[in-house]
Amino acid sequence: MQPRLRLENLEKVYEIKSLFKPSAEIRALRGVSLELFPGETLAIVGESGCGKSTLAKLLMKIESISSGRAQVDGKDLSSLSQKELPQFVQMIFQDPYSSLNPRKRIGVSIAEPLVIQGQLTKEAIQKRVTEVATSVGLRPEILERYPHMLSGGQRQRVGIARALITAPRVMICDEPVSALDVSVQSQVINLLLDLQKETNMSYLFISHDLGVVRFIAHRVAVMYLGRIVELGTKEQIFTSARHPYTQLLLKSSPYLHETADFEDVPTGELPSPLKPPSGCAFRTRCPFANELCAEKAPDLRSYKGVHVACHHAEKIS
Repeated sequence: MQPRLRLENLEKVYEIKSLFKPSAEIRALRGVSLELFPGETLAIVGESGCGKSTLAKLLMKIESISSGRAQVDGKDLSSLSQKELPQFVQMIFQDPYSSLNPRKRIGVSIAEPLVIQGQLTKEAIQKRVTEVATSVGLRPEILERYPHMLSGGQRQRVGIARALITAPRVMICDEPVSALDVSVQSQVINLLLDLQKETNMSYLFISHDLGVVRFIAHRVAVMYLGRIVELGTKEQIFTSARHPYTQLLLKSSPYLHETADFEDVPTGELPSPLKPPSGCAFRTRCPFANELCAEKAPDLRSYKGVHVACHHAEKIS
């Protein structure tokens, strides 16, 4: 099976300029390689500042790739124009209210991607808007309302409808339920699952909520300071994580480990991306760190079915 999305050694470097100090660089993404297959949900998890949102911005061409390659359905992302991109990749944003124009009616906002493409008649666009709105559970009268007249759950359904309108191959879900009440979260997640079954769409699901990830994902990629440190199936990551950072995330989630022993959880804060530690970036917080970890950054390697970037994966149970 050919992947819908293929990332090869993706890098993103930001240059920090100052009048009184030498310029510096932040490597927000460091050699990220991934594959996402048809009908699959791949979750990206990690602390704030690990590079999750940067990855989404690169795939939406909001920001440019510093080096590496991204392909969608075999087409190079850099070759796609802004009019072509929505047919391949679309995005559901974290805050459904700020992502909608408050001065435009809901139907106009949903139709906007098709209007920009300019390939369909006004009648065809209106028919497509009605179809998509119905598929996400929006009543016809809602299309005439404005964003402030809707609930948070309704606004997120509008965001999903707008992303679906161009029938994309890949949907990027950037914390799509974190701004919603718990009762509404389950409705939106079930909607995403139903849509995936109907369309065989692929989801790149970015989240810090491991409870949601465990419910919706097929595979999970764990990121730390711009690198993928562990990649495996949902079952492998949640039951037999091999990287100490993955274990830290799991033990820190009360929804997954309500009775976890927090005494052995690594301490310390996320290092500055301006001055990351030498070798393994997690070594300053890791109980297994030694001289090798300080000298050499571990490669992402296969071990017992998962891919893990740790020199001591064999010691970790």
